[in-house]
Amino acid sequence: MDLWVVIPAYDEERSIGATLRRLAEQNDADFTLVVVDNGSTDGTADAVRAFAEAHPKLDLRIVVEPEKGTGAASDTGVRHAIAAGATHVARTDADCLPHRDWTAAVKRAFDDGLEMVSGPLRPRTDEFPLKLWERRLLPSVIAAAALFGRFRPGNQDPCTSART
Repeated sequence: MDLWVVIPAYDEERSIGATLRRLAEQNDADFTLVVVDNGSTDGTADAVRAFAEAHPKLDLRIVVEPEKGTGAASDTGVRHAIAAGATHVARTDADCLPHRDWTAAVKRAFDDGLEMVSGPLRPRTDEFPLKLWERRLLPSVIAAAALFGRFRPGNQDPCTSART
């Protein structure tokens, strides 16, 4: 498996370092990382380059996508990864803090035959102080939306529904 991790980034100079540190600390470090600078007006690209220089064991690349938007930046990163030989792609955001076993978990899921994988989302607490209710609200809202999505009639596969 040739896993690539794609990170779209726009004006993330202050937060991308923490994300890159978490990725450099992965238990399974056998992946290539591509940060897509989405036309940042701050020092995002310089911060990524400096991190790459300080962490030569991390296969970290940076590409530029001038068209604004996370979708355009993500698409550019995925296309770049595939053109460079990626067989599997994972994606996170420049302000996320992946758990230390995130890449290993992604690989296990792909090895189990899954074609698309997601994981739990938790709000960051290192950028700004969140109140206790805010730290509990976001995961609860996500869980409620996921539960609704499972049972919403429009989301049901007609072939599967007929059997149950």
